[in-house]
Amino acid sequence: MKYTLLGSNSGRNAGDAAILSAVIDEFSRVDPDAEFFVPTTNMEFVRRSYAHLDGRVRPVNILPYTGSVRLLGPTTMAAMARSDATLICDGIIFDVRLFNPAFNFLITLVGLAPWARLVRTQLFGYCMGIGPLRTASGRRFTRWVGKYCREMLVRETDSRDLLLASGVDPSKVSVWADVAFVTRPAAPERVDRILSDLGLPLDEPLVGVNVTRYIGDWVATGGLDQAGFLEQFREVFAKLRARLAPARLVLICTQRMDLGFAQQLREAIGDAALPILINDPALEDGTGYDCHDLMGVMGRLELFIGMRLHSLILASAMKTPIVGIVYAPKVASLLSWIGLPDNQVALTREGLQSLVEVAGRAWDARAEQKAVIDPRIDEMRESVRGATQRVRAHLDGGRG
Repeated sequence: MKYTLLGSNSGRNAGDAAILSAVIDEFSRVDPDAEFFVPTTNMEFVRRSYAHLDGRVRPVNILPYTGSVRLLGPTTMAAMARSDATLICDGIIFDVRLFNPAFNFLITLVGLAPWARLVRTQLFGYCMGIGPLRTASGRRFTRWVGKYCREMLVRETDSRDLLLASGVDPSKVSVWADVAFVTRPAAPERVDRILSDLGLPLDEPLVGVNVTRYIGDWVATGGLDQAGFLEQFREVFAKLRARLAPARLVLICTQRMDLGFAQQLREAIGDAALPILINDPALEDGTGYDCHDLMGVMGRLELFIGMRLHSLILASAMKTPIVGIVYAPKVASLLSWIGLPDNQVALTREGLQSLVEVAGRAWDARAEQKAVIDPRIDEMRESVRGATQRVRAHLDGGRG
């Protein structure tokens, strides 16, 4: 079978990279000869990441000089025409800056969805996220894409509800787990080396903290802008250090664009030695840390406090207790799914003030919480396996 994988496949975001890796692993598990076309603006990232698969993963150039606008263009369309299935396998259906095709993916899917039917490649949403969808146009375009999908398998109930509210045929919509739950972590010896590089001890407890610059852009924060967040979090961070002692705190950036914001936070805290672990596999010297490395480190943490959804998913996939700063309903949904619904605070001034108390409770009960998470994560992984089998059942029934 041949697959075209539609997503944000540049490698800059550890969550997106984890999704891509897990999708390839999943469909290779059921079909070791499966081939994949990956539309990307970073050909080298795809080549380097999957060189070990003997040419079964082929980057598809969608840089502007190919005539492409985001995913929409002749190279992606040609890949789809050669594929048995095209999978929308990321959280790319949203209506932020909807009519800016240089930023928004949904507007490009409007053209690709009917093309899939024309070239007889079966179109699926595979363990994908939906939203935000705040506009009538966004919901209409989502309904249009859904019209051409064989099925839309989503990764949480909030995504299902957004699809149904947009008018997508309910018989096409089902809820599964996020495919990132089956992403492979780095080997233990690799993790030892990363911790050593960061100057972190192997025999002391560690707590990870993730922040994102998407404050006031994608989410409503009750008037809390980036400057206000930094000022507020500076005070919270100092209290966290005291409350979670003797743990060492480390900032973990799962998205390259968040590095500057994390550095501003470190500066505001006044600790130039505070370690920052960043997803950046494309450094010029060929070094750098990828999603597998970040997952491996997350598996060594006693607790993880995160904002970005996939920072929380990757940490919990390692069965590490998590505390979520809720910028969107999907973060609260994740915490409920894994059995830790109380481990959350709102992304507001009042919510951040309560973070020390919530994180402190999670810290004190981390052994018990790990026991709660353990079977839930196994269930998530089984759910991903079921979603893969569901797609394959359609494909085994014939093309088109």
